[in-house]
Amino acid sequence: MAFLFAVAGHRRAIRYLGDERDECDRRRPGGANPGPSWLVKGSGDFNDDGYADVLWQNTNGQAVVWEMNGANLIGGGLAGPNPGPSWQVISAGDFNFDGHSDILWQSTSGQATIWELNGTNLIGGGLAGPNPGSSWQAKGSGDFNSDGYSDILWQNTNGQAGDLGDERCKKNVSSAGGLAGPNPGPSWQVIGVGDFNNDGKSDILWQNTNGQAAIWEMDGTNLIGGRCGRSQPRAELAGEGGQAMSTATASRTSCGRTPAGRRRSGSLAGRT
Repeated sequence: MAFLFAVAGHRRAIRYLGDERDECDRRRPGGANPGPSWLVKGSGDFNDDGYADVLWQNTNGQAVVWEMNGANLIGGGLAGPNPGPSWQVISAGDFNFDGHSDILWQSTSGQATIWELNGTNLIGGGLAGPNPGSSWQAKGSGDFNSDGYSDILWQNTNGQAGDLGDERCKKNVSSAGGLAGPNPGPSWQVIGVGDFNNDGKSDILWQNTNGQAAIWEMDGTNLIGGRCGRSQPRAELAGEGGQAMSTATASRTSCGRTPAGRRRSGSLAGRT
């Protein structure tokens, strides 16, 4: 299979699975259907043009970036070599603060790795801290401490979540981090990361096995909304979810306490 990208009015074929298509479907927004062996893994601005691009991974391990302009596919290609199916793309984030999205990977062994990219060109990266073990799953990336570098959000199979701290890839070590709030148990899963209260710091989106969504508003690794020790989150609080950890430090945040001068906020998603 091959992807064909219409770039500046020209055709460019990229071969990667021993097959090739001989024309580009320019009429279909978002590009042609790559087939069920390709999974969308995230989005980010890989070519620093201000437009979000699409990050794919094949079941064989290969990653591909589609560079987009709105819904129009304008370029892209293979994102580095194929690390094999034991490595899974977790998310995209700017880990070296250069304006280009990078790729966060995790192996089945638990080890996380960052690939620094310039467009689709692999320009650096390395192991993201020590291996926390296979019981810890990298769930996404976001800037929890508002320093411009993407951080890694983890969740343990027992529900605990944590922040690895900002990954400065040229050092290949995390600079800070810690447990992110109390552990609500394995029925709550980390779904995503976003700045829900517009304070410049990433927060955590959770979903329970019963379908309920909840948001934890965070200040670094400090939970400024939500409580521990409840089977269901209270409507006026940030809710519950799997807890987060940091392999950089073993410091634990206080259970449901609000730092001095900060107001509790956050709620079950969908309630007022």
